[in-house]
Amino acid sequence: MIKTRYHRFVAIVFAAGLLAVTGGVQSARAADSKGMFAVHGAGGLHCGDVTAALLRGDVSIRPSLASWLLGYLSAMNRLQPDTYDVTPVQAPEAIINLVVAVCQQNASMAVETAAYSAFRDLSSAGLSAESPEVQVSANGQTTTLRKDTLIALQKYLIGEKLLHGEADGSFGAPTQAALAEFQKKQNLPQTALPDPATIVRALVQIPAQAKAAPPKK
Repeated sequence: MIKTRYHRFVAIVFAAGLLAVTGGVQSARAADSKGMFAVHGAGGLHCGDVTAALLRGDVSIRPSLASWLLGYLSAMNRLQPDTYDVTPVQAPEAIINLVVAVCQQNASMAVETAAYSAFRDLSSAGLSAESPEVQVSANGQTTTLRKDTLIALQKYLIGEKLLHGEADGSFGAPTQAALAEFQKKQNLPQTALPDPATIVRALVQIPAQAKAAPPKK
């Protein structure tokens, strides 16, 4: 069932910023003289067909979609300059949900276009240099992220006065407490983990709002 609590949150987070850019987006850096290019595999499917298949419980569509999206991400990482990883989110299920959230709002859109739009927004918190994956645990739960993403999250928490000390990439009690407090303020599940929803809210959505020009008096 795709309408999970996390999925509903992602749909809200991306509705304003992401969907605003999808209407006229070109989905590749290289194409023919008319800006057209061939899309193979799951990326060529219509979003409406994919979301309908997921809702009716088609067990074959999700693994196919996951495989295509992870390959697409790898291609973006290889082709984009100064990029190690486009996305700060590492969990495959979360990556799928991000794209499906866009698809649910744009039934006629191709999956490739939805993926490009989602990953382009995520790239604002992506990594330009190699960074190892780390597993962190709290309250009996575990999540995976890259060390530099954890450091960026710590810097954000320090800026919000929720964490004191240095952003060193270590996942101790102070970082867990700061994450739990941030999650409470944002009405997110208080996992005390740098889970996908928390990463997106802190490093993608909120910094984008902060960059907006202040209203004129």
